[in-house]
Amino acid sequence: MRTYLGYITISLLVPVLILFIFLSYQEWSLAQSPYHVLDERIPIESIELAQYSYMKAENGKVISEISNGENRTYLKLEDIHLFLKNLFIVTEDQKIL
Repeated sequence: MRTYLGYITISLLVPVLILFIFLSYQEWSLAQSPYHVLDERIPIESIELAQYSYMKAENGKVISEISNGENRTYLKLEDIHLFLKNLFIVTEDQKIL
């Protein structure tokens, strides 16, 4: 009985393994080279920038800015006044009221 159960198990697992290998090869053949993907040109207008990007010359002078029209400046948490921190928490968290 054990032998027959083993044969049945193997006969069920082999087709599944062959199917898995076939599907893996099919996916692998559709994959693109990273060099091909990175070589595609992306228009700058389609990128959502979180902050300004600056291009600087060797002497440190800013020669170009890239932005999405918003003027954002990042601050350290210690640089923000306690009143503004509390104000933000109160306006965002309705449970406080």
